[in-house]
Amino acid sequence: MLRRLLMENGDIYIPPETYVLGPTLQGAQKLRSCEWEDLVSYVAGRFEYEPEFYHFRIDSLRKFALEQRSLGTDRRSLECLLDGLYRHFGHEEGCDRAFWGDKTPYNTFFLPEISAVFPGAKFIGMQRDGCDVVVSYVKAGIYGDYEAAAHRWIESNILLERFREKNAHCLMLLRYEDLIAETDVHLDKVLAFTGIPKTRDSDNADAPQATLHDAHTLPHLKKSLAPVDATNSGKGVRILREEASEKLRDLMNPWLKKLGYEEI
Repeated sequence: MLRRLLMENGDIYIPPETYVLGPTLQGAQKLRSCEWEDLVSYVAGRFEYEPEFYHFRIDSLRKFALEQRSLGTDRRSLECLLDGLYRHFGHEEGCDRAFWGDKTPYNTFFLPEISAVFPGAKFIGMQRDGCDVVVSYVKAGIYGDYEAAAHRWIESNILLERFREKNAHCLMLLRYEDLIAETDVHLDKVLAFTGIPKTRDSDNADAPQATLHDAHTLPHLKKSLAPVDATNSGKGVRILREEASEKLRDLMNPWLKKLGYEEI
């Protein structure tokens, strides 16, 4: 939802979820001494052969790779390479914007690596009621049980806290419940924090619906295409109170309390 709102209201392109940015950065660090052409092939291959790449609606990254191989030595860096890749994604969609982003939740596990390659990056950490998150994970089939989903939610919050300790200047925490309650207010805060120009025109309004291919395809993302709706928020705690084990309560309640959410 935040991805759609940002693209509707700001000069930014955000592609489908990739699940590959963090691992690609880790792998690239091991290839620091390789030839530039090999690094280009590695990065392009990691994205193109990612199982979810079909959401990009691009047949091949061959054209991109050939262009990158011919870059001058002053632009041969991992930062420039990935910047070029994300701008290539936007260009292929007819969505050339001043800024680009990546909203894959899996990126939470690679915040230091991303920050090291993109020292000027700004991060938005979306916090949400853990009960809603856990129930949503299981309902979507991403996790098979509540406890596994709860561990993922808790670990993500631990990593956000750890990163924020040294990087508060580039990390903004945003509560999902606040965003859906006062959308315009908090969207403006995100745009101001990131420095993304606010642009609202007919082209911007139409672009997200045309480029959110994963949201049109994946059931757990389809709600992000609908108008902002707060009616489902908070239902998770009622479900878990009926179905949660004592172990799950012991696991989640300390973090629910810490983050200001209702305990199970």
